[in-house]
Amino acid sequence: MADTSDRFAFENPNPAARAWERWDAGNGTEAGGDGVTVRIGHDAEPVGDVVRLRETSSGPPWPEPQVSRGGPRFRSAERPDGFLHEAGPAVTERYGDWARGPVSESGPGLITVARRA
Repeated sequence: MADTSDRFAFENPNPAARAWERWDAGNGTEAGGDGVTVRIGHDAEPVGDVVRLRETSSGPPWPEPQVSRGGPRFRSAERPDGFLHEAGPAVTERYGDWARGPVSESGPGLITVARRA
């Protein structure tokens, strides 16, 4: 998010919440807005600050399950703070959600607001 006051904000997933632990294949979701049900499941393995993710989608649209892979990063607040400091902007605020709630161990995100130095 950018505005005219030289501030910008971004979100990182909160590593303390350990969201990937709820992404296993047995906890899949079902979606079907057009009347066709598709099952989506996840297998996740944390490796450092990256979670190796395999998402499997199955249902009538495909003859066999569709697999995609990714690696979302779960960085502590200190990591982007270091990158920002090196680049010049200064962190001015930090929240646990976009409603400006406090950062907590169980909160889903880390919202960082920075300003040009």
